[in-house]
Amino acid sequence: MRKNIIYINMKSTFSCLLILVLNIQIQAQSLPMGVKDLLIHKRDSSYKRAFLQDYVTFHLEIRNWQDSLLQSTYASNPIVKYISEYQTPEEYEYQDRGYLYDILRISYQGDSITYIIDSNDYFTFINRKRPEFVPEGTDLKFTLNILKIETEDQYKRAVEVKEYEQLQVDLELMREYVRANKLRTRKASSGLWAAYLDTDTVDETIERRTPEDGNLVRVQYKGMLLDGTVFSNSEWDGEPLEFPVGQKVMIQGIEQGIKLIEERRPAVLLIPSGLAYGETGVPDQIPPNTPIVFEIEILEISSFNISGSEPKDFSDPEENIVVNDDTQDSEKNEDVVFENKDDIDKYNEKYIKDLRKQQKKQIKEIKKRNKKLKNR
Repeated sequence: MRKNIIYINMKSTFSCLLILVLNIQIQAQSLPMGVKDLLIHKRDSSYKRAFLQDYVTFHLEIRNWQDSLLQSTYASNPIVKYISEYQTPEEYEYQDRGYLYDILRISYQGDSITYIIDSNDYFTFINRKRPEFVPEGTDLKFTLNILKIETEDQYKRAVEVKEYEQLQVDLELMREYVRANKLRTRKASSGLWAAYLDTDTVDETIERRTPEDGNLVRVQYKGMLLDGTVFSNSEWDGEPLEFPVGQKVMIQGIEQGIKLIEERRPAVLLIPSGLAYGETGVPDQIPPNTPIVFEIEILEISSFNISGSEPKDFSDPEENIVVNDDTQDSEKNEDVVFENKDDIDKYNEKYIKDLRKQQKKQIKEIKKRNKKLKNR
């Protein structure tokens, strides 16, 4: 089959008819790998073109050889891809191998791009097993709608603003929950809030531990939306949940929040959407951009700790934890969260720096422990 790229300027009906009548075909210097035919509707050539290190936001539809819809992003969120500096197909990430990377590099903001690719080549490129509903040797049709092309700085700045604005929305909903349930919360600068449910009955004379990175914790929990709808419960599994702290096996809100509470004390974690399931949510369970609540109790903290550090005192003001009684003065809430984007940047920078320091320490301890085991 002859490989062609056809460009159509949507502003000119005459140009479209001329191309169809004369069957003009603009031969590509080099078509993206595996692509048979490529049709680019040029909506406005004055729009920005994609270059290396740009972020491209686009919607995608995939149809089979019978034009039946197999996949579409229009019902959810568009895809965002970073155009990396990889130059050869062997260096592409598996999901970007060949066809998609090369097509994005020739795109302009506002383009609608349709291309045909042999399904054999496609599933080879992405290193996935062919599904039964796509027969061998048939073609797949992809349509991309290029919504936005941004530089790396523009994209990151937009993400920060969007996250900050969403956090303010989440915090207002969380304040309403706190007031309605008369909770006395402890608040981290990340937007996470924690409160004990046993403040009237707890024995303060009993010494209790707080988890730290490297501990293994055993917890019972119930995950809910702010309206009380339960989406997860350890009772459904018939046993408590066990997981290592600081190993990123849980959502960020749980990873941070578990270190704010003591063992054998029932507590509540109020988690903003950015530390939970974000703008994607969980289909049929958690809507996009939804803050969530976890009622949680640590049943046991293992003694094994590869970090070797002392538990943190989260009442220390230097750790950015503030204790307020929301039932008496709701205005105090305004001073607990980020006040500007610089605060977000400082927190994220410190968080990443501390995380890398912890990881290095953990690796060092693991090597030391393995060396002792070999010498036995």
